[in-house]
Amino acid sequence: KPEFTIPLEHKIVDKGSDMLWTCEAFGKPDVTYTWLKNGNILRIESFDSDDANRYRIYENILSINNVMERDEGMYQCKASNHLGSSYSSGQLRVITMKPSFTKYPLNNEMFAAEGGNITIPCRPEAAPFPEFTWKRNNFGLNLAGRIRMLANGYLHINPVRREDEGRYTCIAKNQYGSDYTEGLLIVLSLPRMVDSPNPRVKAVVNGSAELPCQAYVGSEMLDLAYIWLQNGLRIDMEKQPQFSVGKLPGYLRIENITLAEAGVYHCIVKTAIGRISKSTELVVFGPPGAPGAVLAEDLTATSGTIHWSDGSANGDLIKAYTIEGRTNHNSTWLILKENVEKYRNRPENGRREVELFNLSPWSIYSFRVSAINSLGKGEPSQPSPLYNTEKDVPHVAPSNVGGGGGKTGSLTITWDPLPPQEWNAPEIWYNVSYKPANSDIKFQEISLKNRHNIGLHVINVGEDNYYKPYLVKVQAINSLGPGPYSNEVEVYSAENMPQVTPSQVYGLAYNSTAVNVTWAPLELNREKIRGKLIGYRIKYWQNGKDHEIDSLILLKRGLENWGLIVGLQPNTEYYVAVMAYNDAGSGIESEPFLSRTFKAAPLRPPTNVEMKPISPTSISVSWRGVLPSSEEEPIRGYKVRYWESDQDMTSAKEVERYLDGNDLEVIVSGLSYGKAYKLRVLAFSNGGDGKMSSPVLEFRIGEETALHRIASMASVFHSSVPLNFGIILFVFFRTRMILV
Repeated sequence: KPEFTIPLEHKIVDKGSDMLWTCEAFGKPDVTYTWLKNGNILRIESFDSDDANRYRIYENILSINNVMERDEGMYQCKASNHLGSSYSSGQLRVITMKPSFTKYPLNNEMFAAEGGNITIPCRPEAAPFPEFTWKRNNFGLNLAGRIRMLANGYLHINPVRREDEGRYTCIAKNQYGSDYTEGLLIVLSLPRMVDSPNPRVKAVVNGSAELPCQAYVGSEMLDLAYIWLQNGLRIDMEKQPQFSVGKLPGYLRIENITLAEAGVYHCIVKTAIGRISKSTELVVFGPPGAPGAVLAEDLTATSGTIHWSDGSANGDLIKAYTIEGRTNHNSTWLILKENVEKYRNRPENGRREVELFNLSPWSIYSFRVSAINSLGKGEPSQPSPLYNTEKDVPHVAPSNVGGGGGKTGSLTITWDPLPPQEWNAPEIWYNVSYKPANSDIKFQEISLKNRHNIGLHVINVGEDNYYKPYLVKVQAINSLGPGPYSNEVEVYSAENMPQVTPSQVYGLAYNSTAVNVTWAPLELNREKIRGKLIGYRIKYWQNGKDHEIDSLILLKRGLENWGLIVGLQPNTEYYVAVMAYNDAGSGIESEPFLSRTFKAAPLRPPTNVEMKPISPTSISVSWRGVLPSSEEEPIRGYKVRYWESDQDMTSAKEVERYLDGNDLEVIVSGLSYGKAYKLRVLAFSNGGDGKMSSPVLEFRIGEETALHRIASMASVFHSSVPLNFGIILFVFFRTRMILV
């Protein structure tokens, strides 16, 4: 039995319109179709001529042209085969109404892009389908060319122009009435370029440039975007820091320009409705590009010819060239010829050609060339292939010729061996020549061929020839012959130990821990000193100790005939002996001399140190003296040591007070007004300076002089004493005493 795969649906159609109804059923065997209206089979032959011309039935398709109100009813599609029949029903309703834009009016504002296209809809509800009339600004439109009305009544404009802007009215009319709707069409302009770069912009390497780009859109409704391309690639300012926004939003700023920034730049201005662009070529002038194909030929030991092809001129004429070379001996590029303005041009290929001199023989060379113009020196070329120079005799003499020292009876000669780049051949050796100074005899020459590249040679001249001057010179030699001799240099043969004994050796106590040793000056001649006197060795040991095992040595460099031995024990006897020494060793030791250090320096500090102002630049200092013990030297006097508070005690000044039976008091003067000082007092004797008073006193000179004493005593109070320039008030605090 048939089953409908496409059943009928209800239809509502406008009067006067055309209608098409389709149904479809599946069945086996095949089905046949019959159309019914209101339960009656539709027989077109039974219709009058008007209706018969409007109805068409083709199996499962029913069409009605120019639908009338009398066509309304319930329609059925009947599908049948010998197994049975199936029905599908649909109601046809025919409506009539005057046009109305209540449901679909025109938008109040419509937007179109200049140069684009727009379709303005006109969608009235009307039955039958109405006729349409379009107006702009209340004037009828000429519907031809760019502006035309579509079959459904829509208005289509292509392309849109500025003059198309205005208020548009769509009027719909049928036999039942008419209605209209209207809306404003706003034409948005394409962006217009108002500032753009010149077709060709010039810049220099390491300079800057700014490419202008400004556009006008004429409406605040449109966002404007600027996009810059370099050689077709979009510029990313975050990843390419040489690019930035210029003084105006669309400008492109380029800093630290290199040759890589040259090329064609496009400024693209985009809005929602369109885009425009302008292009410019940035020509970068800079130092020349690297020359190419550097080659060499006709190389001898010291000369050769190189030739090359120019690279890019980069906007300026090449004025000169710099030629560099490096060898197997030195990988650093060295300038062989600089600012070469004179060169030859090879007529067959236009290559530049320059002859080089002062090359290093027996070297493997690589060359490179840099071009120069008014904007600077360009990148060097790629290194040339490797070339060998020929052998030659040494060109330079050994340097830093000298010597001396060594074993007695020898003459030591030293020099700096030549580096391999100075050999000028696969191997090298030296000739050493010498003779006594101030003599007319010829130089004696010694060949060191079997010792190769050394820098030292020792000659035996005999022990009697100790510390004698000789003239020496050194020459380099290779398989092609000798090079130049070095300058003659005076060198002394090795020294011998001094053969002189210091005499009149005395040791006098300096203080409780030091002894000053003196002796008679020595006669400084070759026979006694046998070299160059360096100084003296002062040997000392305690009386009663072994003079070999327990002795100590004070090394006294220089020619002075005295030395101070420190770090000794107070009131102790010491033997002292002196010997001269040079590079060969020490001479004969003198007879020992017995001396004694002073007793100890004062072991106790002065106490009850007091200060009082005398004037705005001086104070009086008094204290209680020290009584020495039997282990100390007698007191000779006292020292008042003072210094600025912000300085170290090493900068202290002293005022001495020798014992003469008067009061222990001194005047410290020359103080600076308003400056803070520190002060301590100590006793001194032949044994040296004793212990200093404690704690440190601190004071300041001012209109009302203040003195501070650093102490850890408990607070006490002292009376005040008036002075003619202020009032002195002693107040003791826990950590300081203040005198005001």
